[in-house]
Amino acid sequence: MIKLHKFLTLSVFVLLSACCSKKVQRNPNFVEYDYKDKVLFRDGKPNNKSQPKKIVVFGANGKTGFEVIKTGKSHGHSMIAAVRTAYSIKNKVDDAVVIKEYSFDNKAEVDAIVKDADAVVIAVGSGDCKKAKKSTDIYSKSVSIVIESMKKHKVKRLITITSSGVDYDRGAPWIYRKFIRPALMNTYMDMMKSETILDHNKDIEWTVVRPSYLKNGKYDDFIVADRYIGKGDFKIKRGDVAEFIIHEIVNNNWVHKKPVLSDD
Repeated sequence: MIKLHKFLTLSVFVLLSACCSKKVQRNPNFVEYDYKDKVLFRDGKPNNKSQPKKIVVFGANGKTGFEVIKTGKSHGHSMIAAVRTAYSIKNKVDDAVVIKEYSFDNKAEVDAIVKDADAVVIAVGSGDCKKAKKSTDIYSKSVSIVIESMKKHKVKRLITITSSGVDYDRGAPWIYRKFIRPALMNTYMDMMKSETILDHNKDIEWTVVRPSYLKNGKYDDFIVADRYIGKGDFKIKRGDVAEFIIHEIVNNNWVHKKPVLSDD
């Protein structure tokens, strides 16, 4: 039975990967992001538009959060990795990355991490697909607690990561719309709740980054469109998501918007 379950799971993801390679056109108002033209820093030095910032990443030990840490550091920013347990990341980063332990059940710990930040990234998640099927409040809870601390310490810039699946998108692959999205609806509902909280807090300069199907890898051209996928594949590399997040912290092009990212 266990082998059959693993086989079926693998089959679904193989089909999804195949579907995600199909070009779709859902949102005609998209922006093509050329990595080579819009790279923020060259040789580790800031460009004229930005000075190095102190950036906190909650969930820094996750796959996407860790990419944000690496990308921010490579661009010359001071990165603070906020994790529940330090051992989960301490052997993966050098001394230039500050590691802070926290629990969202302890507001004082969150306050201490947020208070001196220039920007905050929330990259927490419910876990793998099996865990993502279960009810969760990690997205809404983290947003509520973090923005409370940000207001207290007058920190304005916030980036959160949800998913392109939050809104029903007719441009998504049929297997995703019919089977995978319904299976992950518990997670999407809490993501939606977190976005609603942000909609009612316009005094925070937030951006909700909505990646499509996340894959490992980085540094390629990709498409950014508001709320729904633009022209492109229904997938995105984690490294490109991290690059977009750091770029957005510096340039503030998508404040109070929900950009969807997909490969070109």
